[in-house]
Amino acid sequence: MNLDPGFDTNANKNICVELGLNPNIKVNPRNSKKIAVAPDKQTYKQRYVNERAFAWEDTYRRTVVRYEVYARNNLAFSYMAAALTILRLIGSAAV
Repeated sequence: MNLDPGFDTNANKNICVELGLNPNIKVNPRNSKKIAVAPDKQTYKQRYVNERAFAWEDTYRRTVVRYEVYARNNLAFSYMAAALTILRLIGSAAV
């Protein structure tokens, strides 16, 4: 579980451990005298992949703010955004 420095509390770490997650929380330098520990590189590589995928989806305004009443409609727009993103990536790779 990757979390930003704003979530650097013992309570959040305990919740992660209780749920069976490995907390990877960056030390908040303003609220702590702790020495920052080097993050797990493999975990941060995966985080980058996830954040990049969310950023691609966020290029489609309809998926950023959920306007749809029904979950199935929102899911359909998410699928369309994913399909358009893949087509755009394929098109840029072919050039």
